[in-house]
Amino acid sequence: MDYNPQLAYDGGGHVIAVWERVKNEHLPITSTLDITYTRQIEIAYAIYNLDSETWSAPAYLTENNLLDRNPQLARGQDGKLTLAWVEKPDGDFVDITHPINLRTRVWDGSAWSPVTTAAHNLSGLLRFSLARYDASQASLLLAVDNDADLSDISDQDLYYCTWNGSAWSPLTQLTDNAVADESPTVLYRADGSPQALWLSADRLMLLEGTWSGVPISTTLSNSSGTLHDYRTGIDASGNLALMWQSQDSKGANLSYARYDRLSQTWSGETALTDESAMIKQMAPTFTYGGDLLVGYVRQEITYGDRVISPTLTITNVAQLGQADLYVLRHTSRPNPTINQVALSKRIRRPVRP
Repeated sequence: MDYNPQLAYDGGGHVIAVWERVKNEHLPITSTLDITYTRQIEIAYAIYNLDSETWSAPAYLTENNLLDRNPQLARGQDGKLTLAWVEKPDGDFVDITHPINLRTRVWDGSAWSPVTTAAHNLSGLLRFSLARYDASQASLLLAVDNDADLSDISDQDLYYCTWNGSAWSPLTQLTDNAVADESPTVLYRADGSPQALWLSADRLMLLEGTWSGVPISTTLSNSSGTLHDYRTGIDASGNLALMWQSQDSKGANLSYARYDRLSQTWSGETALTDESAMIKQMAPTFTYGGDLLVGYVRQEITYGDRVISPTLTITNVAQLGQADLYVLRHTSRPNPTINQVALSKRIRRPVRP
């Protein structure tokens, strides 16, 4: 059983895939999510060779009696990849009071480095984001509930650590306030300076250039609750594209806002899709020419009657149908206001399940 795949190109003609895999293939489908099961979850990988168009056999990056989950891959300017994942010794899938270790490895184009540790014996981890610039520069940004008690979210803060080429720095607290700081994202600009985004009391925050800078409160609000799982892309000039699943009368569509680094302004919210379907699992990136490419899953929504009993039928019930992978290309005008759109085309790419 395989879960949570992550893909990245390296600089040597390969696509690297990592994912969670249940090592014991003979566990029954009815297995419960107890520690007997979760401690079978390892981090696996496979390599796709672009020249031969073949995949290697899957292999394991972890082989232990621990829960290994949440892999993230980040590609640097040098073409090498950093992998980070959560190692949970007690195997509990949900309880954040039990401590975790945050482990990393580097893919250099031909082999994986030994395991390094970015955080040890950490409780309260909610989410993390990984970025790599080169062999001597990478960052991790963590959202942590300081007392690991989710009944009070006002003590959820951000912490970061940086890679110097041989080791991770100790965790440094980035936020310290009386509101929830969550949904962190860290990226690198082309000059090697970091950019960090997160939600703070439902307002999107932006930190540019240096970890010691002053965060800026943006014009984007999470008052509707749809920004929690936003996705971000960055182009060669340091401009950002933020996208999220928005809700309307038709379904769950794709919305977008863009940050212009030169003017330090955000565009207004723009709807990129307008369909009676569910749009989810967005993956944004930029072309070398500056066009925004977004891969996403589009799942059909149909409506019909559902018979509950011989005397009860519920009409007009939403049901999820076929899911396909789409790619959307979005190009801004050359000399425009930032939210004008000259071209928006969708290319359908069905994917084998």
